[in-house]
Amino acid sequence: PAYEAGVEADDVVVAVNGTSVFNLSADEIIDQLLGTPNTAVVLTIEREGGADVHPRGARTASIPGAIDDAPGPRAGHSRFDLEIVRRPIKAATIKGLHREGDQWQYFVDPVRKIAYIRVTQFTETTVPALADATRRLLADGMTGLILDLRFNTGGSLDAAIGMSDLFLAEGGIVST
Repeated sequence: PAYEAGVEADDVVVAVNGTSVFNLSADEIIDQLLGTPNTAVVLTIEREGGADVHPRGARTASIPGAIDDAPGPRAGHSRFDLEIVRRPIKAATIKGLHREGDQWQYFVDPVRKIAYIRVTQFTETTVPALADATRRLLADGMTGLILDLRFNTGGSLDAAIGMSDLFLAEGGIVST
């Protein structure tokens, strides 16, 4: 929802619903951001540049300058308010090498058709997403695959087994 509303990398959230988040912990800020789906939250964003870099729908900042202990905008930055409608976020657990627009690019070596897939977590969406990505890569001529599980946070054992089933033709995957 934030991306669709116009929030960009390097934006700094300075207020939530008109209340400064200066000196608040990340957990305290998250508590302010969370809410009932389909309800609005207003973020005051600080971004490098002037009003010409504000997204469509941006409004005048509710906290345009310094307030209490919080400083005003940094030099060369401006602030604006942006309304975001809350909704559940489904994070992708299958990622590629880098994104171009909203599409993952998987080929680390496009000439030799060697692909790279990073699995960040094992969830109910992991196996279908991995199967789909693998099918598309094979259709594009993939000859090799780097499957990166580093920093995987774990998750569903069933999903991990299902993922293994995609690559292993025989033999036990889990035993006790």
